[in-house]
Amino acid sequence: MYYDIAVKIDVIELTKYVIVGGSSALFESFLFVIFLSRLGMPTLVANSLAFFIIYIYGFLMQKYWTFKSESAEFHKEALRFFIVVAVGFLLNNFFVYLFVDIFKILPLAGKLLEVGIVFFWNYFGQKKWVFNR
Repeated sequence: MYYDIAVKIDVIELTKYVIVGGSSALFESFLFVIFLSRLGMPTLVANSLAFFIIYIYGFLMQKYWTFKSESAEFHKEALRFFIVVAVGFLLNNFFVYLFVDIFKILPLAGKLLEVGIVFFWNYFGQKKWVFNR
C-alpha cells in the first residue's frame, strides 16, 4: 500500500522502520544503564559502547528487514548508514538548541519537533541513499 506524498511511501516499510528505530532507542537506553550502573563503566564509554552496538543492530535490521537490500556493497552501505545517522545526530542537537534555546519553546515540545524532523531525514536518507533500490 502506497500514499503519494511527493514520493511514494510504502506503509509497511515505514512501519518496520519505526519498529526498528523504536526498539533501537529502547535497547540503547537499556544497554547504557546496564553498562553504567551494573558494569561501572564511565559515562561516555557506556554511551559510546551502547551506541556502537545499536548502530550494528540498526544497520542490519534496516538493511535486511526494513529495506530488504540485496546489495553486495555491504561496507559502502554501512558507511553511508553511519553518515546518515551522524548527520541525524548533528541535526538533533541543532534543532533542540534552535527550538528550546533560541525560539524558547518548552523543552519537551522542542524535542518532539526535532524528533519529527530528524525522523524524516533518517528515513529518506536511508531509503534513498543508503539502501537505494
